[in-house]
Amino acid sequence: MPEGSHGALSGLLTLAMPSLGAFITVRILKWQLGASKKEEIVAYLLGESVDHSPICSTLFDAFVEKDEVMITMADRKVYVGYIMDVGAPTEVTGVNQEILLIPTVSGYRDKDTLRVVYTTDYPSDTPLRPIGFRQENIVSISVFSEEVREAFKRADSGRAGEEAAKEKAAKDQLVKAITELVAVVQAAQR
Repeated sequence: MPEGSHGALSGLLTLAMPSLGAFITVRILKWQLGASKKEEIVAYLLGESVDHSPICSTLFDAFVEKDEVMITMADRKVYVGYIMDVGAPTEVTGVNQEILLIPTVSGYRDKDTLRVVYTTDYPSDTPLRPIGFRQENIVSISVFSEEVREAFKRADSGRAGEEAAKEKAAKDQLVKAITELVAVVQAAQR
């Protein structure tokens, strides 16, 4: 083999190997994941890159599984809806710092009790534009369940009924005590 061809072959292999390695890696991932599209592999790799962060992982899982989530923001606003985009990772910031959500319900957390108060139910028959959020403003996120929401409503109604009954009993006792006091005062004046 001539001397110059050895250098040319090395240069050609240096240029071709990364592309060949990427091609083989993509084929292996497609085979392992049973994936047929590039987007499925990108989604898998994104999922692997957010595995270290519970909030990012929950966002990503909800995005992939099309699960409804409840997000509490730093300003106590609460949004329930479907994640439309979690962004793509960059070399500088990692996973994109913004998400898009199509809201189904929104509200806030009470400043004293931190209970969720729902104020707006969004119409399901009207197309809505997504709302963008910065991930740094998210305090908590969980998969949302309408059944759990209804259970809390029932529990709150039960507590409200108990509190109303206690309040009525206290008022009745006060009326009784005042009536007895008036009777004693009237008897003393005779």
